[in-house]
Amino acid sequence: MSRWYPQVIGLRQGETDKLAGEVVRFFMSGVYEWEIVFMNQND
Repeated sequence: MSRWYPQVIGLRQGETDKLAGEVVRFFMSGVYEWEIVFMNQND
Protein backbone atom coordinates (compact mmCIF):
# COMPACT_ATOMS: atom_id res chain seq x y z
CA MET A 1 0.00 0.00 0.00
CA SER A 2 1.39 3.37 -1.04
CA ARG A 3 1.62 6.19 1.50
CA TRP A 4 1.51 9.18 -0.87
CA TYR A 5 -0.15 12.42 0.14
CA PRO A 6 -1.06 15.63 -1.72
CA GLN A 7 1.73 18.21 -1.84
CA VAL A 8 2.13 21.71 -3.24
CA ILE A 9 5.40 23.39 -4.21
CA GLY A 10 5.71 27.13 -4.76
CA LEU A 11 6.88 28.29 -8.19
CA ARG A 12 8.75 31.47 -7.31
CA GLN A 13 12.31 31.68 -6.07
CA GLY A 14 12.48 30.97 -2.35
CA GLU A 15 9.11 29.18 -2.24
CA THR A 16 9.04 25.58 -1.05
CA ASP A 17 6.55 22.98 0.11
CA LYS A 18 6.31 24.90 3.39
CA LEU A 19 6.00 28.42 1.95
CA ALA A 20 4.13 28.87 -1.31
CA GLY A 21 2.66 31.88 -3.05
CA GLU A 22 -0.32 32.49 -5.29
CA VAL A 23 0.47 29.82 -7.89
CA VAL A 24 1.72 26.36 -6.91
CA ARG A 25 2.37 22.99 -8.50
CA PHE A 26 0.10 20.29 -7.10
CA PHE A 27 1.54 16.79 -6.75
CA MET A 28 -0.51 13.69 -6.03
CA SER A 29 1.28 10.37 -5.56
CA GLY A 30 4.49 12.13 -6.58
CA VAL A 31 3.06 13.16 -9.97
CA TYR A 32 2.70 16.79 -11.09
CA GLU A 33 -0.24 17.36 -13.44
CA TRP A 34 -1.94 20.47 -12.10
CA GLU A 35 -1.29 24.00 -10.90
CA ILE A 36 -3.43 25.71 -8.28
CA VAL A 37 -4.04 29.45 -8.19
CA PHE A 38 -4.96 30.76 -4.74
CA MET A 39 -7.04 33.93 -4.76
CA ASN A 40 -7.78 36.39 -2.00
CA GLN A 41 -11.51 36.56 -1.29
CA ASN A 42 -11.35 40.36 -1.74
CA ASP A 43 -9.79 40.20 -5.24
